[in-house]
Amino acid sequence: MTRLCLGLVLAGPVLGMAAAMPGAAEVYPSEYMVPVAVAVMSALIGLGLLVAACAGLYAMAGWGATPFGAVFVTGIGALVYGLAEVDNGWRDAGTALLAVSCAAFWAAPSFSPRAKARARERAPAASRKAAGLGGVLGTGAVIAAAGHVIGVWWLLLFGALAAGSAVGAGIAMRRVS
Repeated sequence: MTRLCLGLVLAGPVLGMAAAMPGAAEVYPSEYMVPVAVAVMSALIGLGLLVAACAGLYAMAGWGATPFGAVFVTGIGALVYGLAEVDNGWRDAGTALLAVSCAAFWAAPSFSPRAKARARERAPAASRKAAGLGGVLGTGAVIAAAGHVIGVWWLLLFGALAAGSAVGAGIAMRRVS
C-alpha cells in the first residue's frame, strides 16, 4: 500500500511534465500546457493522498473512519484553491475540513474494536487531562480567530488544527473511559 501511494505521489510531477510536452510541441494549444500539467500532477498526488489517508484510517478504526480520509484530501484541495485564488471562503472551508479530519485522526483509534478491550485494563482519564484538553481547545480557538481576523492563513490553520486535535482527543478519552 505504501509503495502504491508513494508511487502515485512521485508520478504526479513526472507525468504532469510529460502531459505538458505535447503542448510545448503545439500538438494542442500551448496556452493549455500549464493547466494540463497542473491538473495531471494534482490528480495523481491527490489520488495518492486519498488512498493513503483512507487506508491509514481503515487500519486504525475500520470502515467507519475511512470517509475522513476523503475529508482530509478535500480540505487540502480547498485550502490550496483558496490560497491560489485568494478566496477566503475556500480557505476557511479547507481549514475547517482539515480541523475535522484532525479530530477524526485523534478519535479514530477509540472506535477500533481493540480499544474497548484495552480500556478495561487502564484507569479512567484523570480530570487534569480533560482540563488540558480544554486549554488546548480554547487556545487553538483563540489562535484561529486571531489568524482569521488578521488574515494570516497559516495562523488560522495552526489554531484550527490545535482545536481539532483537542476535540478528537476529548472524544477518544470519553469513549475509552
